[in-house]
Amino acid sequence: MLGFIAGIVALVAALYIPGALLFRALGFSWLHALVAAPLFTAMMIGVLPIAYYKLGISCTVVSIMGPTLLLAAAVLLVSFLWRGKKGIAFGFPKASGEIAETGSAEDWKFALPYVVCGIVMCTVIFGFALPTPDAAYIRYDNQTHLGVSKSFLDSGMWSSLHPNRYLDLDASVRPFSSNATSFYPSLLYALSALDALMAGLSVTAAFNAVLFTLCAVVFPLGMFAIMRVAFNGNRMAIALGAVALAVLPAFPWGVFIRGLFPNVIGFCLMVPAIGSTMTLLSAPMNPRTFMRGVALWVCAMPALALAQPNAVFTAFVFITAFVAHVVGDWRAKSAKPGSNPAIARCLGAAAVVAIALVVWVACLKLPFMSSVVHYFGNTIQRPLSALGRTLLLGFAPFPFQPLLAVVVAIGFVGCIRKHRFWILAPALYMALAYFVVRTQNNALTHFLGGFWYNDHVRIGAALSLFLMPIAATGLASIAHAASELAKRSSSLQSTTRQRTCSVIAVGIVCICLFMPDIYLPGRSKPVLSTEFGKVYTDLHNMYKQSDSSVYGSDEQDFVDRARGITGDEVVLNYPADGSTFAYPVNDMNVYYRTLKIKGQTNAADAIRLKLDDYATDESVQKAVKTSGAHYLLKLDQGVSYEDGNWFSQFRKPENYAGIENVGDDTPGFTVVLSDGDMRLYRINDL
Repeated sequence: MLGFIAGIVALVAALYIPGALLFRALGFSWLHALVAAPLFTAMMIGVLPIAYYKLGISCTVVSIMGPTLLLAAAVLLVSFLWRGKKGIAFGFPKASGEIAETGSAEDWKFALPYVVCGIVMCTVIFGFALPTPDAAYIRYDNQTHLGVSKSFLDSGMWSSLHPNRYLDLDASVRPFSSNATSFYPSLLYALSALDALMAGLSVTAAFNAVLFTLCAVVFPLGMFAIMRVAFNGNRMAIALGAVALAVLPAFPWGVFIRGLFPNVIGFCLMVPAIGSTMTLLSAPMNPRTFMRGVALWVCAMPALALAQPNAVFTAFVFITAFVAHVVGDWRAKSAKPGSNPAIARCLGAAAVVAIALVVWVACLKLPFMSSVVHYFGNTIQRPLSALGRTLLLGFAPFPFQPLLAVVVAIGFVGCIRKHRFWILAPALYMALAYFVVRTQNNALTHFLGGFWYNDHVRIGAALSLFLMPIAATGLASIAHAASELAKRSSSLQSTTRQRTCSVIAVGIVCICLFMPDIYLPGRSKPVLSTEFGKVYTDLHNMYKQSDSSVYGSDEQDFVDRARGITGDEVVLNYPADGSTFAYPVNDMNVYYRTLKIKGQTNAADAIRLKLDDYATDESVQKAVKTSGAHYLLKLDQGVSYEDGNWFSQFRKPENYAGIENVGDDTPGFTVVLSDGDMRLYRINDL
């Protein structure tokens, strides 16, 4: 556990120290610099390995963090020599609308609860769900996430243009022949490899530490910036924003449960990018502000793209709404005497939306986006059912959340009364996209939700993010209503009592929102199932190490024992039995690290189809020799396809018939370790 905590602390330092120095040098206040800081470090961790791969330079803590710190320090030195100590520090806007030249003490007091709430939320929900810090989520997609992370760590090659589960193996040994450049957002894997090196963690523990850090620190601090600008002058809404970031479980927990971990890092980095951009746009536009914005997005764009590209488009939706608001405000204030400022405001906002629409359509038509935009994997629902899920926030896999829907509805009304229409626009867009992708598959579906694979889980997570400021408005409205009721009561006239009533009212709502499942004695199922009860149950089931999962605790223990025999040698395996996870979880050098067979070499094809003929078939013997393997691992020996516990994506056992047919009596194989239906065979020399 201490190592896990050390991994979190090390990653926080790596993400925040270089970036804070760089953005401070660019004139940001210290607090604003901290908000934006992870964008710079993430960009460097994503971009440097691409160059290093071409140059043959290995990624280490020194080769990655050294240039990152040196660049930040160099910019800081140049800034100090150029501007001196009297340089303006660009902070958050004042309540009057002016921009602060330094970060106020009050802003620090508001920011701290966001981080505290984030840490508490992640500890209670995610931390307590982990049986051990290095527990792995045994899900099909996670064989890629953990496998590539481990491959990055072992090889020192972290390029998002060359992600591969086999980077640690010589090209002649790999079961896949292609080594072509192919982009896959791999920033999460690079961060995991870096954290494993910094804290001496296993790749699975580092992976969990990265997710914890992103959700507990990066996301809350970024959300503070959004709330701080959106509710400038409304102290109650800013303060309650710290609660609002935790009440919508679709992000991050819905994305966690689905195993969409690149989207976790993408959205977590997107939030500070949005918050920092909003802060910049709140200042008078001049060359210095413009250059700060350019510097910010020089960092943010690669970071988001290398984390998960749909984060760029999610940010685009929110920032478009805010820019339309800013431009509309500017047009209204600069309207000629006698003209209608409302019309000027609408025209200014419409111009921004029109430009954004052109950019949107152009991106939709980019050839390399075609496979993403036209992908569709949802189950179509009836419109009435989808509408209910949209309005009552029943984003899969969570139940309907009527109380939270009421809070959001109150916030919706509050935003209208305060003329904060721009806050509603991104949420309304995502709500429409969510409804459409759940009910149909047509051109409108791909137009609205194509950048998110038309996937309702990703879109529901984005909608939840955009609902957080509205939920904060709802909570603030409830607090204000309680205070007003207290003011009208003859016995509750004092300010202290009014505040107490506000706290009690919000506290009751929060208790109901965060309530766990309720059980009766002797009952195994809850009598009342809640959204956060569902969150904790699902996360606990994700990470629990039982004997009944595809790669259960008994199988992991067996692989550990087998690892003591095989050492670092290549081990043939039957990937459908869960042994694809033997490489990232147990450090066993297994041959098949994915169920996919497309693109396999002739040797890999021969092994999986005809390994049982090893003793008599020279082509198989040659293939085994090419692989360099001396052992075969089987975790479900003799278990039929109908009776076995396999990945749901495994539907064709004939694809691995040669391995499946190897048994204890197969010529050419000797049992060296056995436990139940688990076997480790030595492949005999012939």
